[in-house]
Amino acid sequence: MGQILLYRGINQPNLKGTRIGRWWSTDPYYALRYSGGHLEGKMFVAKISEEDLRRLSVDVSIDEGYENFYFRDEDPQNIREVARHEKELLYSFCTFSKAKVGGELMKPPPDPIERGKRIFG
Repeated sequence: MGQILLYRGINQPNLKGTRIGRWWSTDPYYALRYSGGHLEGKMFVAKISEEDLRRLSVDVSIDEGYENFYFRDEDPQNIREVARHEKELLYSFCTFSKAKVGGELMKPPPDPIERGKRIFG
C-alpha cells in the first residue's frame, strides 16, 4: 500500500491540548490558507499509509478535487512542521485576484495535489 501526504494549517496557538489537529487534507493549499496564508501561521505535513488512514480517520470530504480526513483519537504518524522555504515554494505557485471586499484572493495552481507531492513527496 502506498503512502498518502496529508496537510494541516494552524493560524493560532493550540489551547486545547497537545494534538496538532483533527482535520487534515490532501490539498497543501487548503492547509496553506488555514495557516493564515503565506508565512503567518504554522503548517504541518504527514505521511500515512492507506491502511492507517482508514483505521484512524473518517473521510469528511466535500470537494471532489481533494480529500479531507477527520482523525478521531490521535494525530497521524510521521508529522513534521513545514519549513519556511517549503511554504515560500508553495506560495510562489499561487496567483492572486482582486476582490471587491477584503483585498486579494489566493488561487492555488490547477494541480495542487501533484504540486504537494513534488515538494513534500
